[in-house]
Amino acid sequence: MRIRTSVTLAAISVTLVVAALLILVSHLNDQRLQSRVATEMADAKQLIWRQVSERLFTHMAVGAKSFEDDFYLRQAIKQKDATALKEAVASLENLVGGQGYFEHVHLFDTENAVLCCGDPARVSQDAVALAAKTADDGERHRGIGRDTDGTPIALLTAPLNVRHAQIGTLVLEQPIAPLLDRVKEWDETESALIGLDGARLGDTNATLFDQLKGDALSRLGEQGRRTANLDQGVFNATRIDVQGIDGNPVARLVSLSDFSAGYAAQSHFETIAYSSIALTLILATLALYWYMRRATRPLDQAIGMVSKLADGDLNVAFASNRHDEVGELMRAMQTMVEHIRDIVTHLREASGNLQDSASHMAQRAETSKIQFDRHKAETHHVNAAVSLLASSAQDVANHTTHAVGTTADAHQRILDSRQILEETSALIDTLATEIDQAAEVVIGLADQSNAVGSVLEVIRAIASQTNLLALNASIEAARAGEHGRGFAVVADEVRQLAMRTQHSIQDIESLIASLQNRSTDAVGVIHANRDRAKQSLDRYGQAMGNLDAFGESINSLTEMTRRIADAAEEQSRMADEIARAIDQISQLAAENSGAADSGFAQSAQLQQLSSRLSEHVAAFRIH
Repeated sequence: MRIRTSVTLAAISVTLVVAALLILVSHLNDQRLQSRVATEMADAKQLIWRQVSERLFTHMAVGAKSFEDDFYLRQAIKQKDATALKEAVASLENLVGGQGYFEHVHLFDTENAVLCCGDPARVSQDAVALAAKTADDGERHRGIGRDTDGTPIALLTAPLNVRHAQIGTLVLEQPIAPLLDRVKEWDETESALIGLDGARLGDTNATLFDQLKGDALSRLGEQGRRTANLDQGVFNATRIDVQGIDGNPVARLVSLSDFSAGYAAQSHFETIAYSSIALTLILATLALYWYMRRATRPLDQAIGMVSKLADGDLNVAFASNRHDEVGELMRAMQTMVEHIRDIVTHLREASGNLQDSASHMAQRAETSKIQFDRHKAETHHVNAAVSLLASSAQDVANHTTHAVGTTADAHQRILDSRQILEETSALIDTLATEIDQAAEVVIGLADQSNAVGSVLEVIRAIASQTNLLALNASIEAARAGEHGRGFAVVADEVRQLAMRTQHSIQDIESLIASLQNRSTDAVGVIHANRDRAKQSLDRYGQAMGNLDAFGESINSLTEMTRRIADAAEEQSRMADEIARAIDQISQLAAENSGAADSGFAQSAQLQQLSSRLSEHVAAFRIH
């Protein structure tokens, strides 16, 4: 976007913002003025309503005075004569009822109970409360209350006294809807009385208020003021609250003031004001555009010269006789062009010298690069050979180290085997001793078996004697007859026991004979095992001698292998040091080769830059 367009748009934007702010301030002032006017109108309407209400209560007080002064009424209340009370009230209603002092009248006793008149159920709670105040303090009270159906009414209470002693309370009721006509007489506005539920209780112009919808009336109740466009014109609607005897609203008074002429004048003024602002903006925009076009014309000329300068023409001249910022810019541009001419002249000379130097540098860098590449290749071959030597030495060292470990392991196993042989020899020796002891035990067992045979012979002799004794006892029992029958039974049992004992002795003799035979065989086997154990001890001694000789050979082999491993480790270490030294030489050679490559590349790049510099400098035209 060009500067001329940017500045013009910025100025137009600022002008529009200022105009919008002026309109906003004007609108805010208008709203504040309307709010103030609405407040003043509400205060005036409140004052008018208060004066109209005051006149109503004053008028009702005149009617109350007639009740207070009536002798027959007070006597009927004092004597509690209901018939006389009704007649007195009827007489007073005929006398003053037609003069508009009240619409309904109620009488209460000192206990605030209804005495007269009409249906007690139609007596409102507000009337009862106001009568209670009068009964308490003996003074008149008045206020706006609500009837039993919620309709707002004017209430006036007065005490009824006999010789300064209160005997009852008078309550007068009067509807307040007729007050709307009096309000209209005072301020020449149309009024309506709206209940708290939104119902219209009375009005002075039903046609106008019928055009106000229910939602409009409800919004009016929330805001207190609004402008209504009706068929008859533009009206300003104002709402005030009608306060009850308890201080809370019982209804709302809505007034409609004809605002058509003022609204038309205000609309005409706003139309003229907005048109003037729009015309001013258009003229200011045109004037600003013309001025910016005139002021930026030298800049267009300077732009054309700078374009030639950008194409390489250094022969342009920024001449200007202006003494403003544009003139200063043109003179500064002329000074800059002269400096550029001098710089381009020196650059032409320097670019030629630079190109010659770059050519010589490129040749030397190429020669150095070839030499460094050759050195790098030779160093690489040497490094590979040394690396192979180091690897071979390391393999030898590793194998010899492994051989040392293997021989050490073999020597340890020989020692373990010799220890096992020693332990086995000791066990065999112990086994031979135990075999001798077992042979002695078996021989002793055979001797004991022979002793058992002698005992069995004694038992056999005892069994034979027992058998003979039992036989003799049986014979003697047979001789005794009946007296020896029990003894014969015992003798028979003893004989059978002796026979069983003889049979058992025979079985035991058979077992002992078998045991003696087995013992003899066991003794032979034990002596044979003892001989074999002694032979094993001799064999183990020979094996231990062979293991000792083999262990000495292994020790000699381990020592020689360890020496070979040390020599291989030393050779590998020296080879590693040589390899590291060659690696460093190779790295230095690689760095020198890289430096040579970089120097060659930089010299080539420098040669290209000098050529491009010569081309760019040649693009500038001087004379």
